[in-house]
Amino acid sequence: MRTPLNKRIGRSIRAALRARTLSRFGKGILAETKNGLLVVDPRDFSVSRRLLSGGSYDWPNIRLLRRLIGDDARVVFVGSHIGALLVPLARKAGHVLGLEADPRNYSFLELNVLLNRLANVELVNCAVGERRGTCTVVHNDINSGNSRVSPAGDGEAVGATVEMKPLDDLVPREWSAIDLVVMDIEGYEVHAIRGASETLLRTRYFYVEYCPEQLEEQGSSREQFVDSLRERYRSMRIVDRDGECRRPEIWTEYLLGLPQRPGLLLNLLFSNDEG
Repeated sequence: MRTPLNKRIGRSIRAALRARTLSRFGKGILAETKNGLLVVDPRDFSVSRRLLSGGSYDWPNIRLLRRLIGDDARVVFVGSHIGALLVPLARKAGHVLGLEADPRNYSFLELNVLLNRLANVELVNCAVGERRGTCTVVHNDINSGNSRVSPAGDGEAVGATVEMKPLDDLVPREWSAIDLVVMDIEGYEVHAIRGASETLLRTRYFYVEYCPEQLEEQGSSREQFVDSLRERYRSMRIVDRDGECRRPEIWTEYLLGLPQRPGLLLNLLFSNDEG
């Protein structure tokens, strides 16, 4: 469901006023949160606002993911945003690779990794897709987590030109086993999964955002999303609803059978673990 026009205008005005307090040379606002010490974007009314007003972001899901990894875990983030999930998980993991396409978000991500003294994190400013090339990344001022790769063929898109690489080219070859891949790239997931066949074969847990509406905006479908993972993972947990499907045919039927309604968004955890 789209936000009413008057609310969107109100948010824009409030975001502009908050940004103005930083004046010309201000970067962001420092927030001491449960997720870590984070510089947040005052224009952002999603993740940054929740960190500033509530002192945490997505903490129940972070707690779940922290239980899946050990001190020597290897973790990959595809779509790291400003680090609200990456920072608390990196505190426990052994090695972390953080990928972020949006240059503005990436600048906050770099600051937040430095502020939290995370020497075990490597960051790369690039988009993740099916093949090598370049793409246009469009920044969303009001919801910076919604910044995304511009759909193919949108010649009017205004944004930053960034390098795109397959995930298989980015994950270190010496990582023979990967404990967790976290992917949230606003509908571009199918393209990224297609370029991650080798990586996902050695990944124990795959945590991914599922939004059919965004998939369609990026030229793919829920059927393609399901097909890209059906042969790789046996079980799927619907994190938001605390439900679990133990066999591919069950979770496939479940995802494809969901009503096609605007705004549907689920966080899914795939694995091959028994029990």
